[in-house]
Amino acid sequence: MRGCFNSIMFLIVACATLLAQGPATTPAQDSVQAAPAAIMSGQEVGNIQDSGAATGQAAAVGTLTVTTVPDSAFVILDDVLKGNAPITLTDIPAGKHIIIIKKKDYFAKKATITISGGMDNKVTFELVKPVQLLVSSEPSGAAVLLNNERAGKTPYADSKLKPGTYAIRLALEGYEPQQRTVTMNGGGRDSVHAILAPLTKAAPDTAAAPETRGKKEKSKMSSILDKVAIGVFVCFSLVILLIELTQNK
Repeated sequence: MRGCFNSIMFLIVACATLLAQGPATTPAQDSVQAAPAAIMSGQEVGNIQDSGAATGQAAAVGTLTVTTVPDSAFVILDDVLKGNAPITLTDIPAGKHIIIIKKKDYFAKKATITISGGMDNKVTFELVKPVQLLVSSEPSGAAVLLNNERAGKTPYADSKLKPGTYAIRLALEGYEPQQRTVTMNGGGRDSVHAILAPLTKAAPDTAAAPETRGKKEKSKMSSILDKVAIGVFVCFSLVILLIELTQNK
């Protein structure tokens, strides 16, 4: 009886021990499974998404390096003064932009540039100085035409012409027109002086056709004969008048 009681007590203690150990193993298993879940859907996933967004933002902007010849020119991008060249601009949105380069005593330049995202875009502008042209004539007041376009009258001066070749034409009523050609480089200066010659009168035509000369001679002879006939008539009339006066006496 005592042996049976001891066996029952042993079974009860063993079951109690197993029941006590069961709940203790469950949190350990949840912890192991939670680690991968946290990597896929927790903070780490958020970091991966943020990294992708940052890459997209980097691709949406680029840098722009501007140099000019000569340097120290003003750089204006999309109507905003950025500074003096050489200059490097960062975080410029990808796409098309308007750039203007200005420097005293030089022609300004305006261009459309395309910025590539995630790249260092480089542009160089070479500026040119205007040329000066002086035109005078004797007599003054002649019309000045540059490349067939009316520019003014002599004395004429222009200090803002672009370098190049110009055909200069001078015209004044009553004078022979004159034309000159000049080629000027940036920052150069040239002058043109012309003495205008009066227009010559047309000489009489000494090589007229024989028929024309014959008509002129016949007309002249006819005029002479008419004058002779009138003279004879006057003389005859005077003779008759004298005879009548003599008879009356």
